[in-house]
Amino acid sequence: MNTTETIGLIATLLTTSAFFPEVKKAYKSKNNLSTSTLTIFIIGNIFWIGYGFLINGNILIGSSTVNLTLQLFLAYCTFKSKKELKVYTRKMLNNLEIPQP
Repeated sequence: MNTTETIGLIATLLTTSAFFPEVKKAYKSKNNLSTSTLTIFIIGNIFWIGYGFLINGNILIGSSTVNLTLQLFLAYCTFKSKKELKVYTRKMLNNLEIPQP
């Protein structure tokens, strides 16, 4: 492995590891990133994967694929929690007793 690949691998490990706490937090607390932020991250990683194929950058392809997988999981948690919030809110409103004048 040459110096360029080593630097790429270190950068990959650092940037990918930054998403693991966010995934853990999203899984446990249902407090997630905004959908617009996730969308930008997901689209960006799709382009990084494409760029990696164009330059034959295996480290770039691998790291972007791992990041994309984590971001898709975050998106899943976000949409699932928003759906659950809507259902919960609807149930609470249906059970709310409003006094009639």
